[in-house]
Amino acid sequence: MRNLVYTYRVNKEIAAVVLLERTSAASIYIYQVAVDKKYQGNKIGSTLLLYALKHYQECRSFTVWFEDKNTAAIHIYEKYGFRFDGLKTKVLIYA
Repeated sequence: MRNLVYTYRVNKEIAAVVLLERTSAASIYIYQVAVDKKYQGNKIGSTLLLYALKHYQECRSFTVWFEDKNTAAIHIYEKYGFRFDGLKTKVLIYA
C-alpha cells in the first residue's frame, strides 16, 4: 500500500506531522499525529487530522490505535467522529 506523510510548518520549522498508510482503496490507518511540544495547544494536530479526513473523504474508514491512558487523544478523535470498536485496545474507527 502507500505511506503518506504530511507536515505543518511554522516559519519553515516542522511543528507537526501526521503519518498515514492507505491500507486499501477505502481505508486509511493513522499511524501518528505528533506535535512539537512548543506548538501543542494551538490545534495544529487537529488541523492535520481534519486535512487527512477531508483529503481522503472517499475512504470509508480511518483507523487509529493509541495507548488507552492517552485521554487527550481519545478526546480529539472522538471530537472528530471516531468511535471505539469495542476491543480492549481502544481502536477507534472513523467511517
